[in-house]
Amino acid sequence: REIVWFNRMAARLLNLRRTGDLGMRIENLLREPEFVRYLARNDLSNPVVIRQTTPADSYLSLQVVPYGDGQLLLLVSDVSRQMRLEAVRRDFVANASHELRSPLTVISGYLETLSHDPALDSDLQGPVAEMRRQAERMTGIIRDLLELSRLEETGEALGGEPIDVAALLALLRKDTVARPVHPRDIRVQVESDAQLIGDEPEIHSAFSNLVDNAAKYTPAEGSLEMRWWVDDDGGHFAVSDTGMGIPAEHIPRLTERFYRVDAGRSRSTGGSGLGLAIVRHVLQRHGATLEVQSTLGSGSTFTCHFPPGRIRAFRRPVTTVSA
Repeated sequence: REIVWFNRMAARLLNLRRTGDLGMRIENLLREPEFVRYLARNDLSNPVVIRQTTPADSYLSLQVVPYGDGQLLLLVSDVSRQMRLEAVRRDFVANASHELRSPLTVISGYLETLSHDPALDSDLQGPVAEMRRQAERMTGIIRDLLELSRLEETGEALGGEPIDVAALLALLRKDTVARPVHPRDIRVQVESDAQLIGDEPEIHSAFSNLVDNAAKYTPAEGSLEMRWWVDDDGGHFAVSDTGMGIPAEHIPRLTERFYRVDAGRSRSTGGSGLGLAIVRHVLQRHGATLEVQSTLGSGSTFTCHFPPGRIRAFRRPVTTVSA
């Protein structure tokens, strides 16, 4: 990855010198950890954003693309303005969510008390129950907004604890069966006892969101399968369902905040529209990716791919028996 040419804008943004830096390896000149990890990945299709600790506090978007015969082209863009606007948006969402949580808790409390009042007029029982459902839905949206804001503010999850994936999937199956309406056939397929290294609450949240989505959009006579396996490429968790499927044009945008394939259908199922955005951020923090495959009328499969560095072989304790 030696530098053979760069233009004036690249020299200004990356602080390169034409006389001394030609022939140097780019990772030796641009030593930001995020960029070094990006170069080490097999998939370079998504750009990486780095923060330069300069007086101007700038942000650069970097992406490597194939160019010519065996060469690579590094595209550099100054995204400082976009990042500052994004920071303003995140702060607003986080502050607004915090401010809304307290009054909503009070409203929910009064509605719960009112719904259990024996003196409540029968004509008002239906509207009060609907208000409680909507208050619970708003509480869920605020909870997801706060979780998403926290994930956006933090970097990569370094280290972590070993997670017993088999036990986690058994718990997720139990939670799915406890739903008032759920697919008839819910299967768990664990093909490896290897453990996943990461932040357990975040991984639980991501896996739970995927399973919850599959359960909500799969008919009662349908099926849902959770699968965990490990190979040379790392660890993989997949959730497959026999629901209605997703049109191909919607798949690239599924992990955007509040994006809905069918707004009416999503409102009827009570979703916040933030679940897959949370999944994406959790996976990014663990160096993982999300793959979506779907066929209209047949169902969907959401697969999380974790790098080999996040996988630890499970070592069963040795028991010594003495005569």
